[in-house]
Amino acid sequence: MPQVPRKPIPCLIRYGTLALLCILACLTSLGCGQGPRLLPDELVEPEHPPILVARPELAWQTKLPSTPAALLPLGPSALLITTHRGELYRLNLENGKRDGPVRQPLRKPITAQLINRKGPHLYVASSQDEELHAYHLTRGRILWKQRAEGITGQLGLAAGLLLTASLTG
Repeated sequence: MPQVPRKPIPCLIRYGTLALLCILACLTSLGCGQGPRLLPDELVEPEHPPILVARPELAWQTKLPSTPAALLPLGPSALLITTHRGELYRLNLENGKRDGPVRQPLRKPITAQLINRKGPHLYVASSQDEELHAYHLTRGRILWKQRAEGITGQLGLAAGLLLTASLTG
């Protein structure tokens, strides 16, 4: 079998690669590969105002109907609470009292939720009934539901699409 002649590597590439390897070896031996070294007295703390300057005071305390699964802010003075039992209710942050009744839109434990304030819609999922629900916050009713098996993790909105992750892929 005839032997195919090899093309020689241009000298510039060969010597350039060799020079680069020498530079890297030199920098590594000098300790430059570990990053810059500063003495503790050379470190400068960024200046920022302290967030908590005094011990916080308890403004109010309230007993909840069941253990919360998620707290979702609805604005500066309201909080939407979803519970592990599948309940939804609003809490007034000024006085700690519930605004309106406790609703159970799914009647199953809520495993994922997302608020779309433009709607105003709340998207909730329960792995027990394997459904995804769109809940209208001001009307207090379910707009639609879609079968979705094994929803886990977070829900997301992008370009008018509701994104989910499921155990079934």
